[in-house]
Amino acid sequence: MKPFLVRHESEIWYIIEKLDDGRRRKISTKTRDRHEAEQQLLRYVPASVSTEASCAPFLTQFIQEFHDHMSYSLAPTTVRLYTDAFASFLEIVGNVPVDLVSARDIDRYVAMRVKRIKPITVNKELSTLKAAFNHAVRWGYIEKNPFVGIRKLRVPEKMPVYFTRDEVRTLIDGTTADWLRDIIIVAVATGMRMGEMLALTWPHVDLTNRVVKIVNTESFRTKTGKYRVVPLNGDAKAVLDRRRQMREKVVFTQAGLRIKQDWLTHAFKKTIRRLGMRDELHFHALRHTFASWLVQDGVSLYQVGRLLGHADTKTTEIYAHLQPETMHDIVDRLNL
Repeated sequence: MKPFLVRHESEIWYIIEKLDDGRRRKISTKTRDRHEAEQQLLRYVPASVSTEASCAPFLTQFIQEFHDHMSYSLAPTTVRLYTDAFASFLEIVGNVPVDLVSARDIDRYVAMRVKRIKPITVNKELSTLKAAFNHAVRWGYIEKNPFVGIRKLRVPEKMPVYFTRDEVRTLIDGTTADWLRDIIIVAVATGMRMGEMLALTWPHVDLTNRVVKIVNTESFRTKTGKYRVVPLNGDAKAVLDRRRQMREKVVFTQAGLRIKQDWLTHAFKKTIRRLGMRDELHFHALRHTFASWLVQDGVSLYQVGRLLGHADTKTTEIYAHLQPETMHDIVDRLNL
């Protein structure tokens, strides 16, 4: 491929040369004048492939390299987030060299994505791509992350959806499948994530000390990459005591088969609708229920965050509104 011109977002023209090994060399013309840049291109003598050449990969090459790097260090759900975000970004921006990705490209990407998905999902993709491009900086492909300074879309704050105690009772009593009822009870009683529960095996269950260990395994990686210990109350322990007698390797199974996440999601939603309950209730709301009930009972946000395995205390602050009495204690100090 012959060398060609590309204008950067700074409006400076660059000569781009594709090398024999598939990499790309970028040379600044140091001018914003197209005619002058074209004259430099005519005089340009292509360089031979050199290890000293400053080269950056195209997006597809960087994506593959990043995927190889992250596949062994991140949870499958996180890997999926990167894969989906990269696919959308590549579709809109095109297979350009990573050091030519500009703020203008990202703005165009956001404008296109917000027409297809919710703003909160666009923001998640922006955070995901920004994290990926941090690696491009660390690997020396780019000097500055183009996602730095990109403003996220405004998203109205939503309170976490959780079950009332009456709704949980209705749900448990109305669930006909034993395996699903057991999962619901343990989810409300422990606040464990769906993936954590379905990956749980008996070696990590200590019924004597009434704890469950959430650990990284060959087939499962925790969301934060760290392990934690989850205490069991009487309800959760009773369920696990009963399931222990089934002598399965995995704690939660159905007819001896390991339960898949989409299978559980479908069965749970079908039960919610059959019982005529609020359609906004979803499986993750059971985790919110665990946290909300504890906060309402006076448990500190710090302790709730530890139980949930939150890496950032800001994540737990979504439950702060459930402790209004603590706010009254503060403003009462201002009595005149």
